[in-house]
Amino acid sequence: MKFRPRSLALALVLLAALTACSGAAGSTASSGSGGTKQIRVAFFSAVQANTFIAAMYKGMQSAAAKQGNVSITVFDANFDATKQLNQVEDALTTKRFDAFVIVPLNYAAMVAPTKTAIAQKIQVVTWNWPIGNKLDTVEPQVPGMAGSVLTPATVDGAHHVEMINAACQGLTTCNVAYVAGAISGAFDVATMNLIKENAKTHPNIHVVQEVEGGYARNPSLKVVQNVLQAHPNVNVIDAHGDQMALGAEDAVKSANLVGKVKILGGGASVIGVTAVRAGRWFGTTLTLPETDGTTSMDLAIKGVLGQPVADKGVDNASNGQLPAILTQANAASWKAFQAQWAG
Repeated sequence: MKFRPRSLALALVLLAALTACSGAAGSTASSGSGGTKQIRVAFFSAVQANTFIAAMYKGMQSAAAKQGNVSITVFDANFDATKQLNQVEDALTTKRFDAFVIVPLNYAAMVAPTKTAIAQKIQVVTWNWPIGNKLDTVEPQVPGMAGSVLTPATVDGAHHVEMINAACQGLTTCNVAYVAGAISGAFDVATMNLIKENAKTHPNIHVVQEVEGGYARNPSLKVVQNVLQAHPNVNVIDAHGDQMALGAEDAVKSANLVGKVKILGGGASVIGVTAVRAGRWFGTTLTLPETDGTTSMDLAIKGVLGQPVADKGVDNASNGQLPAILTQANAASWKAFQAQWAG
């Protein structure tokens, strides 16, 4: 993750602001009638108690309010893929919804219910992760889907490779440790593979260890402490999420290695952007969860209304309007950037 996602790259942080309108499975937020029939959207969240998802949901609400006749019902899977699948299947049985916006926890398992939804004329949009097995495309993978809003794993991984290469530039030997959110997760595996392949063509770069930080600060502190004990000559720590980079920073401080180890994050959260601007971290990758939420809802609404869509596959973080990686070296190009999630 960056959460990512990319980056679903993500610590669980309860937001009091959400409790009035979401969080519990089946909670509903209405966006007014607008004098027309309600467009009923089911939002299948990976976990609502998360600042990345919260930002995405805020964008959804903004688009719903602009339309004026949209109601959102939230189903919170709490990171349980089986529970999420059951929620989608139950929603299909009730036939209460015009559109589904899904943050899929099991990419392949969600294909079958997506096909059923499309057969029932329900518009389906996936966000952050794909519905399907392909990790190298932003395009919808199930015919008839209303949209796909995400950064493909291969693209996200390429951004981390670019950041590592920049951090290692000028070093005769650059020892790199990678902190995965879920070391066996498809997005982390794709990133690790790209980093290893890149090292084959960059003889100064050596990947010395891969560890799992669980998208959280404290677990990352512990595993990076172990990394630094085993490899005290590490030059770069690349974390696939800003919360994990924060834990890595804690470990670097405790080992008295500040200034000797470059820290890379993922997600461009408030935490990450602040750290890069202050010179504490080398860089972080870009994510725009609130913008993604707005895009996801717009695609769902247009699908319900039968309106034309120029592109059903959208990667807002890689559209060239902002750099895909944020570092001090390119700070001028993202001077006005405001992070869209807390981290």
